[in-house]
Amino acid sequence: MSTEPVSPSIWIVDRLDYWRSFAAETLERGGFAVETYAHYDELPCRSEGPAHPDLVVLGCACSRADERLLVEAIVRRGWPVLILSSRLSCEDLRLLFLAGATDVFPRPDSPDLLLSLVRGDLVELALQQRRRRTWMEAAL
Repeated sequence: MSTEPVSPSIWIVDRLDYWRSFAAETLERGGFAVETYAHYDELPCRSEGPAHPDLVVLGCACSRADERLLVEAIVRRGWPVLILSSRLSCEDLRLLFLAGATDVFPRPDSPDLLLSLVRGDLVELALQQRRRRTWMEAAL
């Protein structure tokens, strides 16, 4: 019995059509299962149920209150979120991490960099899960 490896599920949330398309095409070519959302209010409506992402990639111009609220909502569901922003100040970084972001980077301008960021975060998330399981087993 052979089992097909499951492609990691990446959800892209970005208001900019061209960047959302670029990210989706890049990640699909990289072997990921991708869903895209153009508006912040689409994500909570369409994401109910058993399906969940391995990583949410949120693209934004800068950190405003609506981005931070969306990050908090995503994190409450237990989903990791990578934020790719056009303009980041030190205060933006602080506020996004306080909201629960897994990682925050400037918006990448090349497919290779985007793939590297997403793959790096997925590897780090897997390592964190493994560490948690080890700690929980040790505590028993």
